[in-house]
Amino acid sequence: MDYWTKKTTVFSGKIFSVETGTVELADGSKVDRDVVRHKGSVAIVAVLDDQIIFVSQPRQAVNKQVLEIPAGRIDGETPLCAAARELEEETGYKARKLVEGPVYYSSVGFLDEQVHVFLAFDLYKDDQQAKGVQQDDDVTIVTLSFAEARRRLEANKFEDSKTIIGLRQLLVHLKKDETPVDNRTLYDWYASENHKYNTLIWQFPAAILALNILAWEKIGGHPATLLSMFLINLVLVLCVSKHVWHQKQFTRALKKINEEFKKYPDLYVVEFKHGRFSRLPAGWILVGSMVILDFAYMVLIWRMRSA
Repeated sequence: MDYWTKKTTVFSGKIFSVETGTVELADGSKVDRDVVRHKGSVAIVAVLDDQIIFVSQPRQAVNKQVLEIPAGRIDGETPLCAAARELEEETGYKARKLVEGPVYYSSVGFLDEQVHVFLAFDLYKDDQQAKGVQQDDDVTIVTLSFAEARRRLEANKFEDSKTIIGLRQLLVHLKKDETPVDNRTLYDWYASENHKYNTLIWQFPAAILALNILAWEKIGGHPATLLSMFLINLVLVLCVSKHVWHQKQFTRALKKINEEFKKYPDLYVVEFKHGRFSRLPAGWILVGSMVILDFAYMVLIWRMRSA
């Protein structure tokens, strides 16, 4: 391990200090070294709905305007507190969820700065605090859609290291933890919602069937009564058939969505089990039952008129 044989602090400022001196290497030779000491920084990938918030600002060191994620130095506080503070100061947003990401050295050759990356979700604005947010005239807030940010990342359009590392960490996080529909497969979500709908669809026909029985007992087998009940049940058959048709269209749409998801494996892969849709939906059973009932009414009406 190399160690200092002579070291002098030649500059000490608010943000960093510079040390220079002589270092003895493992083989006994000596070399001059300059080291920049830094207290550390935070960088925040701020996710607002389907967009990511960036800051565009001039950087004198490279003499150009640079598009970056919000960032700032740690000022006698924990990295988490610094991330929350910098996010609010630079964007006006607070985050209900801050996820810790990697911690890396920005340039180990001469600088000991550690950058703590955070992912910020569920952003909101505190109106009172937002009024106090001040931006320099040459600093602007830029929001990019997730798709556009990802496209630029893949095309190597970002030049800032913390931005590149932060966005790649976001992709890893989304693939690992942000699976759709509450960590269930797409089919399981569909089946659950469809079961609720089918249960509701059954309740209304059950009431109609009860009305059929009541009408038969109280009014008797009068042709006019039978004809009225036949028409009511016919309307019900049409309504339920429409529900079943929409159910089939929804299933086809889910299959298409699943195929689109497969094109983006870096986001997530959605499992869609086609075979389980071969089961007979409750709606079709209901339609068949009502058709049989209507057929029985038609037979009864025909027999009464023939008698």
